[in-house]
Amino acid sequence: MKRLWQILFLLLLAGIVYLSVRPSPAISTVPFFPHPLAVWFDQNNFIANVLGFGALAGVGLLAFAAQSTSEPGANPPGNTRSAFVVAAVCGLVVFLEIIQFYLPKRFCDWRVTVAGCTGALAAWGIFYLKSRNWESRKQE
Repeated sequence: MKRLWQILFLLLLAGIVYLSVRPSPAISTVPFFPHPLAVWFDQNNFIANVLGFGALAGVGLLAFAAQSTSEPGANPPGNTRSAFVVAAVCGLVVFLEIIQFYLPKRFCDWRVTVAGCTGALAAWGIFYLKSRNWESRKQE
């Protein structure tokens, strides 16, 4: 199952990088993207970035930070790997915004950085709470 999450993470990562570095910022011009959803994303850029980078962080946490507590020496849900995944996603947000500064028809917007990091931190919080809930159920 972990391999499936890792593949999904790479697909999401590729999609986000593609959407971030393409010449037009309008998602509605992407031919394979469902048009009603693309129009909504274009109209709600902040929320779209929270959702996109939150999904990337959430899948990244499931792919690289989640582990079975039956493993010897298993870390709690808020372990260092979780922090690294979230920090890497936030770093990616900053990196992509800096790249957009140098692309024609694109611009660097600090609000996108805030949105992306908010999504990543929200995913971490959900992951942490869900993991704690799962642990308490297993102990009952």
